[in-house]
Amino acid sequence: MKRGMKSGTLVSLAVLVLIPLLLAATQPARVEAQAAGEGYWQQTATEPVPYEWDDESSYSVDDGSSTQTIVSLGTGDSFRSTATWTSPKASYQGGERVELTLGLKIAAYVWNGKDDGYLHLGLNFVGDYIYARIDVAGMSAGSSTAGRIWLTDASGEYSFGVTTDNGRQVVSSAGGTVTAIFPPGYATGDLMAIYVSTKSGMARYTYAWVAEGDVARTTTAEPPVDSGARFSSISRHVEIFPDANPDEITFANPRSVLKVGDHVVVGENSNAIITFSDLSTLMIKGPAEIVISSGVHQPTALEILSGNLWGNFKKVLSGETSELKANLSTVGIKGTTIVLDVSDDAETLKVLEGEVEFTSLADGAVEKVSGGETASATSGGLSEKTTFDIKAESEQWSAAFEAMKATADGISNTADSGSTKIVWLFVLGAIIFLGLVAIFLLARKLMKVPN
Repeated sequence: MKRGMKSGTLVSLAVLVLIPLLLAATQPARVEAQAAGEGYWQQTATEPVPYEWDDESSYSVDDGSSTQTIVSLGTGDSFRSTATWTSPKASYQGGERVELTLGLKIAAYVWNGKDDGYLHLGLNFVGDYIYARIDVAGMSAGSSTAGRIWLTDASGEYSFGVTTDNGRQVVSSAGGTVTAIFPPGYATGDLMAIYVSTKSGMARYTYAWVAEGDVARTTTAEPPVDSGARFSSISRHVEIFPDANPDEITFANPRSVLKVGDHVVVGENSNAIITFSDLSTLMIKGPAEIVISSGVHQPTALEILSGNLWGNFKKVLSGETSELKANLSTVGIKGTTIVLDVSDDAETLKVLEGEVEFTSLADGAVEKVSGGETASATSGGLSEKTTFDIKAESEQWSAAFEAMKATADGISNTADSGSTKIVWLFVLGAIIFLGLVAIFLLARKLMKVPN
């Protein structure tokens, strides 16, 4: 009996070893049999998928690049890394080699620790990575399958990284050219994807297989571009819709990805704060509507259709100007804080800090407006500059910000709000219902008690 069990065990082990070997041996034959002339992969979509932001980190991903920014609020440390890659081709023959060039570098690293023997609670060890693979279509950031195909360099490496160590850049740049065979599909419509992943997220390039003699059933569409802007606070009613499709309305939430061309509509008695990839900040008081016009790695550009807003715009290192465009004027900004109120017949600019160029679209007149000065644009041109109380204006917006925090993410703290009343009605109804059930069960029990 024991001998038979040993023999069976040996047979089982042999089968387990031989099956993978047989599969591995037949795999190249399958690829060779379905040669490059029997079909091709057609790119159908390019989708940047950034990771979610938090208080100390922000991520942006575009076709061909990504940026990771990390700050330590307690220590003032900061780290920024950028990744670049060549975009995959629009189509590949079955069995053709995919070749991409990946690059990664540390753009900035500030470390405020001291070599005094104490632990520095900041960004001591931070870094980034980049790699590419071929995998099944539709995978989310951070996911992969066991059948993935890594794109590797000549030495077999597939991943490149940059690292730091307590203020020192251990590896400041990395990268190389990586390749892999794009295996053929089986039937027209099969889907695969090329993924380029970094610590900021990933770019997903989806392909559909077109068998020889068939016609591609899908066409490559221009994908929406991530603007790099995100909501840092939302109060009450805020909506988003793309410029190309006004009917595609979604409610804003802290995880919403704002794309170039998106309209942001802030409702009556509602507010929103948006942070951009260059760390500029915009506070909007409803009713208002703006359009996001700039992408990642570009100076902030907005179209202001209506509303009252406060903006702190960072100075761009390249010297380029951020621009706000309204119906009657444009505002050119190089690192300043402003308030802009846009209505149907007038646009009023107040400069709290710095200097801006205020241009009339009616006659092309340009006025430089400095801190403490205000001017208006109408259909007749620009008004004369006057002064205003910077402190009073700043206090008004500070109060608005505090009120926004009290009602952030659409949750009202007002005791007599309609939603609160509805909740209490449901609670009261539930209590009454449970009371009736208890009375019924008690009465039924009493009826069963014998005399």
